[in-house]
Amino acid sequence: MAKELTIVSGKGGTGKTSLAVSFAVLSGRCVVADCDVDAPDLHLVLSPRVVERHEFRCGNVAVIRREVRKLAEITREEGVKATF
Repeated sequence: MAKELTIVSGKGGTGKTSLAVSFAVLSGRCVVADCDVDAPDLHLVLSPRVVERHEFRCGNVAVIRREVRKLAEITREEGVKATF
């Protein structure tokens, strides 16, 4: 059975890549994707073997869906506070 893990943070330098590499190495056989738009550098640490390469194009504008926005309340004092 396939499992998926996503590591997300809006702040740089939090150790996302280090954590992802650790999980990838521990899992043995896995598929990894570095979706960092500014500095994807997972390949520098893992030295993966590229099986397939595809060009990526996207012309969509990002939007915040109302149902997703309801899941979290954003305040200046406390940051993001989960409401679910």
